[in-house]
Formats: sequence, C-alpha cells, structure tokens
Amino acid sequence: MGDDNLDPLQPAPPVGGVRSRRSLVTLRDPGVRAALVLLASAVAGFVLFAVAWRGVARTIYVPFQLPWLMSAGVVGVAIIGAALGALSIQRGAVPMRPTGPLSTTSFARLSSSPTTSGANGSPCGPRGESS
Repeated sequence: MGDDNLDPLQPAPPVGGVRSRRSLVTLRDPGVRAALVLLASAVAGFVLFAVAWRGVARTIYVPFQLPWLMSAGVVGVAIIGAALGALSIQRGAVPMRPTGPLSTTSFARLSSSPTTSGANGSPCGPRGESS
C-alpha cells in the first residue's frame, strides 16, 4: 500500500522540498544567525521602549514615571543601540568572509607559485630581493 522504495536507513525526504533545504543551509551560516539574533534583540528593545511609553503615559504623578523610564525606557534604548551597533559591525565584516570553500589543491597552487614583485612579473624573495 505504501511506498516500498524507501530505505529505512536513509533519511526521509524533506517535506518542503528544495526551498526548505535552501533556508536550512542559509540558517547554518553563522553570519545569518548572528544578524537574526541581533535583529531580534533590536525588536526586543523597541518592545521595551513601547512598554516604558505605556507605563509613563498611564502614570500622572511624575516621580512614579521615573521607574518606567529607567527600567524599560533606558534599557530598551541601550539594547537597540547595542544590537544595531553590533549589526553594523557584523555587516561590515561580511566581505572579509571567504565566498567559497578552498580546497587543498588551491592551497598547493598558491604555495607553489612564485611571489612576483608586481608590474614586470619577476620573481622575488621574501624581502623583495631577486632570487
């Protein structure tokens, strides 16, 4: 009645197909995960800021407004600033990450090629002297 072709030792095919596999591969990238965590932190900071706004708005007596401002407002602004600052640093570091895997043959080719001095292409030693 069922599909007799399935091997019980093989993992089941993904339910969502190719799209879910791509999203899982994307989520495995540490840069993407860091960006998602930082964006979630920034959203949490905005939520704290909204909570502080609501607490201050419903309190008439000013000395009772200060705890709302100090506990939720200032902390919310600090979380927003820290998360967006870290996100800008993380986004600036993205181009420094390698775009693809380097194989051992790539390293072998790089190590076996002579160092050139530049415009004329002559080989040179580690200090720029001709060998």
